[in-house]
Amino acid sequence: MVYFLASDVTIQDGCSKPILIENVLEQLNAALDPVLMRKTYKSGGILYIAIGEKSIEYNPCFRLYITTKLRNPHYSPEIFNKITLINSALTLEALDDQLLGIVVAKEQPDLQEKREYLIVQSALNSKTLKEVEDNILQILSASGVSILEDEKAIEILDSSKIISTDIKRKQVAARKTAKQIDEFRQNYRSIAKYSATLYYSIIDLSNINPMYQYSLSWFINLYVVSIDMANKSKNLERRLDFLRKTFTYNLYQNICRSLFDKNKVKKS
Repeated sequence: MVYFLASDVTIQDGCSKPILIENVLEQLNAALDPVLMRKTYKSGGILYIAIGEKSIEYNPCFRLYITTKLRNPHYSPEIFNKITLINSALTLEALDDQLLGIVVAKEQPDLQEKREYLIVQSALNSKTLKEVEDNILQILSASGVSILEDEKAIEILDSSKIISTDIKRKQVAARKTAKQIDEFRQNYRSIAKYSATLYYSIIDLSNINPMYQYSLSWFINLYVVSIDMANKSKNLERRLDFLRKTFTYNLYQNICRSLFDKNKVKKS
């Protein structure tokens, strides 16, 4: 596989124009070595890098990003020495939380909206509180006379204290409400955890045949459809049971349709 690096300008500009190489496998082309290992040299006080037969002016801020779709790639120690590896794969816990948010949003949309509102407000309150505290420190450090003699500074400090107290009061109330919402959300944790486990079960089917690939977006869409299809009940335990059975059945039916005949016995 041959990689084509972007134009000379990209490497010269540095951070403003990083390069992204997508969908690599477990081997990297040797043509990338000069960039990965930063094989640079100086000439006339200018930093250069040789790529192939061409020398390009090099900016130390330049960044190269490489991504792979391989779920569990195995790279050699030689490659590890050339790159900084970041594992952004979806964990079971992260998927569990995502599915929990989806089912709560479907079952109790007002509650989910309120939770999201509280998260945004909490972030804004924290930002405002930090600005107030910074403003107080600036006033204290900038005042050329005793703070007790500076009437304007005293007024600003009094105003800042009122704002700060109000924000802290709101934060306490918001945390109390958020705790109550999270306690209610835990009622649906079992179906989220169960469904997340099913996802990691089906992605392992690729070990049987590489053709068995199931995207997360497809899985989540089926999850949402199953929530809508499941029988309703005011009894939470019965509703959770309906959700679990409906999703399991829909997933089973879809997976069975995608399997080759020789593999169906293994899964069913």
